[in-house]
Amino acid sequence: MSKLNRLDRITMHLLRRVFLVLLVALLSVGMVPLLPEVAFATNAEPDANAATAEPEANATNAEPETLSVETPASLDNPREATSVLAEYSFQLTVRVSAGGMAFILPTSSCLNDLGTPKPYDWRITWGDGSTQYAAGVSSTNGGIPHVYTVPGDYAITITPNSSAEAWLAAFGFNIDGYDVGANSTVNKSMVTGVLSPLTPEMTRNAAQINGTAAEPTYEWAYIFFSCINLTQAPVFQGWDRIESVGPYFACNMFDGCKNLTTLPAGFNLPQALTEVGNGFVSGMFVGCFSLTALPAGFNFPQGITSVEDDFARMFLYDCTSLTVLPAGFNLPQGITSAGDYFVCEMFCNCTSLTILPASFNFPQNMTSVGDYFAAALFTNCTSLTSLPTGFNLPQQITTTGKGFAYYLFYVAGGATFQINSEFTFSAGVPANTETAYFLAFQLSEFAPTQNRTATSIIGNCPTPESPRQTFDIHFSDINYIPINWGGAGQTQPGAGAPGSGDLWGTGTVTMDVALVIARVVTGGGMQLAPDQFAAVDMDFDGYITMADVILIMRKAIGI
Repeated sequence: MSKLNRLDRITMHLLRRVFLVLLVALLSVGMVPLLPEVAFATNAEPDANAATAEPEANATNAEPETLSVETPASLDNPREATSVLAEYSFQLTVRVSAGGMAFILPTSSCLNDLGTPKPYDWRITWGDGSTQYAAGVSSTNGGIPHVYTVPGDYAITITPNSSAEAWLAAFGFNIDGYDVGANSTVNKSMVTGVLSPLTPEMTRNAAQINGTAAEPTYEWAYIFFSCINLTQAPVFQGWDRIESVGPYFACNMFDGCKNLTTLPAGFNLPQALTEVGNGFVSGMFVGCFSLTALPAGFNFPQGITSVEDDFARMFLYDCTSLTVLPAGFNLPQGITSAGDYFVCEMFCNCTSLTILPASFNFPQNMTSVGDYFAAALFTNCTSLTSLPTGFNLPQQITTTGKGFAYYLFYVAGGATFQINSEFTFSAGVPANTETAYFLAFQLSEFAPTQNRTATSIIGNCPTPESPRQTFDIHFSDINYIPINWGGAGQTQPGAGAPGSGDLWGTGTVTMDVALVIARVVTGGGMQLAPDQFAAVDMDFDGYITMADVILIMRKAIGI
């Protein structure tokens, strides 16, 4: 070998040593983000098994939050030879209001099987020039803290350091009841946005993705729970190929995100689903006071034919700024049975909601439902102006639990609200069903008086087992009934007499007590004169309480 070649090799070796020394120096002053990952590659082949190995069986017994802090780069640092899976990185933004404040990256273990600890192995860039490797086992209130020396907005990126399978399963905020660590109110309030799409790979392993293993439960449940300053939400991506989900898929996902105003274009639920378990989207947007609309095209998967309990219970509960729903938004029409609380309180307290999409309706072929099927569905929707043509309770129902349409339109309806002419009681609901229609049609004070009760609703009340049962159950639908004393052969009572203050002869009220009795009790033309009410102590101011009506009816027909 010539001297020149030997000199060349010595020179190259010295240059390489100098390069490594400089590299260590750069790392020590926090300039990692400027250096490419490949700079640390060695000639040794990476251990493929190490990158994809399943966690050890006893991993859940390990101490939580075992951290591996950033170390200088060297050929002896095995971390630098690990394949970082940048294509699965997850980025969120936080706002730090003061120097010296710490954000705690949550490892709450609520995500993907509630309460089961999950191993994690992450490379974290904190957005302020520092990088950290963290490995451990998630815990209920655990997290990885990082102190920011300067206030400002920071983008945090989590990148899996080993297997891509289910790598994000440890991330997420826990359910309510905790105010410590990563789940403290202060820590959650720092999160302002999520820049990465949510993909199946973040919560599922390969077998769960291809359908050969059971889907995870609580897959995206509570992940942003009480992030009160979250304004930029993520989008679901790649879910079009997922045909099944486990229970509580997106339960309470954005619960308490009171400053979330919009959702990104393309945000949608997995549309290929045909069946879902308990709590599919129950409480998904509870308390999102600032949410004004759902994105165009957002919808329930229309192919769903099987649901269990709490399908969409409290889905948009307390979304007080929501004004409209997307065109085509509808419940899955192929559902024939449901468990408890199917759409109970789904729009409750949506005080700005003015109109429902023309397509929106209950699944009309349902035959069996559990407790509180549509209870309080539109309670306190005080701006609602109309119901879609054809909107109706399912008429094929033969089996139901208690509270079928309990409080359905309680304190609902704006100044022009009309109950459509097609809307009727479900004829198959047994008359003795507990609180089936209790206060269901007591509309708000803003709704027109003449439409507070609909003749068709009362007229189609199920056949009672006894008249008294009808009064106790179905007449309690309405807290007040307007009385029109303008019937044929009647004269207006004198001043101060019972009935003198009622809506005498105006013709503005569509239903009077005589019609109620004729349709519901006797099926004939029974009439009551004003003097039959004299024995009941009432304040006639245009309305009569249902408790008084029940007393009157019982007296009139001797029950």
